[in-house]
Amino acid sequence: MLWIAYQLREQWKNVLFYSPEMDANEVEQRLHLIHTNFNSKEFFQGQLTAEQFVEWREKNQSLKKTLREKRWWEIVIIDDIELADFNLTTIKARMNRLDTQLRWVYVKSFPDKKESYEKQKHFFDCIIVDGFHLLNWSDLKKNASEWKESQLVSQGLRSFARIEKVPVLVSLHTNRDKQKAEEKIIPDARDTSMTASLWRDLTCLLSLFSTKYLAEKWKIWMSCTLSRRSSKWKVWTFDFNPEEWRIKPNQKVQTQAEFEEDVNKESLGWE
Repeated sequence: MLWIAYQLREQWKNVLFYSPEMDANEVEQRLHLIHTNFNSKEFFQGQLTAEQFVEWREKNQSLKKTLREKRWWEIVIIDDIELADFNLTTIKARMNRLDTQLRWVYVKSFPDKKESYEKQKHFFDCIIVDGFHLLNWSDLKKNASEWKESQLVSQGLRSFARIEKVPVLVSLHTNRDKQKAEEKIIPDARDTSMTASLWRDLTCLLSLFSTKYLAEKWKIWMSCTLSRRSSKWKVWTFDFNPEEWRIKPNQKVQTQAEFEEDVNKESLGWE
């Protein structure tokens, strides 16, 4: 999620990042690791050399200065919403308040475009919710079962994104037990935990996965499945290096069986 947020920021986009589990300082630290392209494992284990740490600190300070000064394209981190209040109503209210603040900043910075900015409804190009399982429906629905509450949240997020014309990205856990039972390595629609409604509401599903062979090579893969436009169980795969924050797309569109065949050939040393 942070890698995507950073890439959007590099393209002069505003991102609203809701972080109910990590505080803003921790999120910023991880963003700085992406920005400086430092090995996150070495950083968190205190293995950077003195020269590397000085370099990281200088780039870190430069990024903080940019975040403070360039108020018209940034990642805004929200970490102060209590879990009991973490719902769609609160998310909307916070975005509307920040829209008003950004509108004033834009008008002040670019007075010749005042009329255009005053008509603009939203100033965020993307909303990221880092923890779907923490959202609730307490603002509108009381005493709903867990699966029903998750369904209402999922449907509400899709409706919100469609009406407001702002993409919404959410992170969630897959059902690993089901994956193991069916001997699947690439998560799909059946593995979205908590509610089946998620697959019907999502536009696309990004999934992280690995195998024993890939784990030995310190590799993680990511798949992308379009819920309404792709052939059944066909996925795009991406070579994802979480330590160097690098994502390399694979040009093939494959089923799990086709992907596994390629991985098995590679593990056996075949060309």
